[in-house]
Amino acid sequence: MVRPTWIDERKRTPIDLGPSPRILITRLSAIGDCILTWPVATLIKKHWPKSHITWIVDCVAGSLLEKHPCVDEVIRLKKGFLLRPLELLSIRKNLRSRHFDLAIDPQGLAKSAALAWLSGAPRRFGFHACLTREGASWFYTAKRHGLSQHLVERQLELLEMCNFELPGIDVSGHMTVDFGWRDDMIDSTAINQ
Repeated sequence: MVRPTWIDERKRTPIDLGPSPRILITRLSAIGDCILTWPVATLIKKHWPKSHITWIVDCVAGSLLEKHPCVDEVIRLKKGFLLRPLELLSIRKNLRSRHFDLAIDPQGLAKSAALAWLSGAPRRFGFHACLTREGASWFYTAKRHGLSQHLVERQLELLEMCNFELPGIDVSGHMTVDFGWRDDMIDSTAINQ
């Protein structure tokens, strides 16, 4: 028996997005939280090497995310975009033109969930209301109860709805990262000012 590639938790039916789905990640802010979300993009790309991953962000983490080898595109928004209706309409048009198959919201805020919804993606994965704020869970088509205590593991649990086998992750250890690109990022942002 072949396991379906995607499962819609609400309907319990298989969802086939093919070998190269277009995926939106809506982790908007906080550089540290964006870094802790990196494994989501990495695991998606490992499962679907031909997938196209777009990450939407509204902070200086955009420069950092552009260096992630699994992220194909970074969309940068200006802070306060929800307060400017014309800009919001432009964002909606921009996102819908990309024809996303899936949006994943590991942030769980109304603004990140609303962007997933505005994208027009037919599948929008996020956390159950007990782990979100501001009514974000209303925007999702499938919700997950995060069982893990650590943020990285809990975010990866969203991918279980995709029928991914999650790798064993030891979040208590050290992570080795090549920061050779650090100076370029600092030079291209206002961090050094």
